[in-house]
Amino acid sequence: MAFTASTSGLLERLEKHVAGHLEANWVSEPAAARAALLVREELGRWTRSTYPGATLDNSALDPGSRRRLALRIHSAPVTHRVEIWGMACGDPSESSVPKGEHLGHSWIVLAHVGGPCPHLEARAASLGNLGLKRLESRSTPALTLSIWTGASAPDGCPDCRAGR
Repeated sequence: MAFTASTSGLLERLEKHVAGHLEANWVSEPAAARAALLVREELGRWTRSTYPGATLDNSALDPGSRRRLALRIHSAPVTHRVEIWGMACGDPSESSVPKGEHLGHSWIVLAHVGGPCPHLEARAASLGNLGLKRLESRSTPALTLSIWTGASAPDGCPDCRAGR
């Protein structure tokens, strides 16, 4: 199953990919959306190389926004939900932590462009208050990444079982 093994080196890999592509070849995407898209792209590559045979479905979590993205990983016999939340210092579009019904059994990757920020600290504290656990984090002056996991299994969720 995806993410049951060690994620050692994953954030370093994501950081390298995002840093290498964040400023190149973009027309009008805000930094938060670019970070989320780049994280999802590299997370997909990592998943395919770590779990051969896994298949991926990509989608947006918010209609019309590319700051909150979903990656569904099908690695027999289970499906894993990953949410990628792009954030950026001073971004007026940042919102509070969503209260989705899938949060408790999802993996969350926070991708924050910029240094330490009160918005990032508040978002991380909110995830902790909702019962999610931080597995790993990595921070540079330009980018902060962290991986969080919910405590419950998706087995009881009819939408997840149906692949929605």
